[in-house]
Amino acid sequence: MFRSWFRDTQGKIADRIDRHADRYQNAGDVANGQEARMAAESARNAATVEEAREIERDFNRGHGRDDS
Repeated sequence: MFRSWFRDTQGKIADRIDRHADRYQNAGDVANGQEARMAAESARNAATVEEAREIERDFNRGHGRDDS
């Protein structure tokens, strides 16, 4: 999947992870929804965009997605 990395911000990355949280919670998977919310918060508070990207990559890998 193509992403405009040069346009990413910590907030945009966190928003992508938050959308995963919404999907998990809508499916009734509260535990994974909470994990996604925590990862999103970490990405939002990351010092750099690259740090936020690494949080997103780790989250995706841990949840069966490796499209980073």
